[in-house]
Amino acid sequence: MNRYHIHLASQTEFREAIAVRIHVFVEVQGFPLNEEVDQDDKNAVQVVVVDTIKDNKVIGTLRMVNAGDTSKVGRVVVLPEYQGLGLGTRLMDFAKQHAATDPAFKLCKKLALSSQCDKQEFYAKRGYKAQGDVFDILGCPHVMMYMDVRRE
Repeated sequence: MNRYHIHLASQTEFREAIAVRIHVFVEVQGFPLNEEVDQDDKNAVQVVVVDTIKDNKVIGTLRMVNAGDTSKVGRVVVLPEYQGLGLGTRLMDFAKQHAATDPAFKLCKKLALSSQCDKQEFYAKRGYKAQGDVFDILGCPHVMMYMDVRRE
């Protein structure tokens, strides 16, 4: 069995995913706590990666907001002690596959994300292409990136 499992989050796992996001985005990166959970979380598909050896502890997450022909991937995060193991890549692969196969995403032709500029290369290696000018989110430069979705 693979030690790390990626799947759609249960309600309990979603609460754990929020804790992972708060740890990385708020405590490590310094973004404001009141900006971390927002309206998109209510309707988003929440994806988690769990460590099966450590009681299925949530160690990474992302969310997908289904928005018709261009759906948004966001809040992509892996706990620092698990970074460098390819889990972020696996999360992104799961999102791409989910958008291409889930009937709820049948209108989706593109995935979009707003990348922190220092993370842009990670997404580019996953097939995303930057478009438009750099913009600021809470003092951090970002760029919009897009990937075509091919329905299966």
